[in-house]
Amino acid sequence: MSEGKQRPLNARCALALGCSVVYATHADGTVAAFCGCAHPTHAGVAGANGVWLLPYGEDSPAGWACTGPLIERFGLTVGPGNEERTFWVARDWGQDDDTFATGATAGDAIAKWAAEFGVGGEVRRG
Repeated sequence: MSEGKQRPLNARCALALGCSVVYATHADGTVAAFCGCAHPTHAGVAGANGVWLLPYGEDSPAGWACTGPLIERFGLTVGPGNEERTFWVARDWGQDDDTFATGATAGDAIAKWAAEFGVGGEVRRG
């Protein structure tokens, strides 16, 4: 699987949170991401080829069930990026830096923040 931002957002977020991600390529060429460590807090719904990753960043009840707790875990402030709410911002108001990520939805911004700045469930500084 390619490195960096070419991975799906939920895979990047899961990796930052300490999950070992396994990829499977289907016959039609699509790539699916599975939890490779089977830790109960990382894994989502069981599928034919393994346990799917949680849908971090997805604007759905399942997406919010796994993404919402990251707000408290990382001490984030989340809000609209402008008055029209055309994008959302997740920020960490840390002691020495102001890290932030933007997304189309609040969940998207939170998952992008965790994928960028959360390493092993801790905030990466500097």
